[in-house]
Amino acid sequence: MQIKGFPFQPYYSKQAQSILSDILDGYFPFDLKEKYPNGVPLKPVDLCDEVYNSQTGVNSDKIKGLANHEKPDAPLSKKEFLNKFPE
Repeated sequence: MQIKGFPFQPYYSKQAQSILSDILDGYFPFDLKEKYPNGVPLKPVDLCDEVYNSQTGVNSDKIKGLANHEKPDAPLSKKEFLNKFPE
């Protein structure tokens, strides 16, 4: 898992699990509150099929638009979020 401005974290790491747990519980991740005290829109992008390279990161057209500060979608409820991104 990687969040822009933060180092790559394997899903099994304590920090990644904490962030994911907070999001799934409907909260802004505690680990991001210091850097973003007023919050920040989060947009999940599934790059599980991409190989992470610690030298270059992930290079994918799927995340190309994120650097252009796309207008975020309206906030979703927990139920809407879970239905929008099924397992």
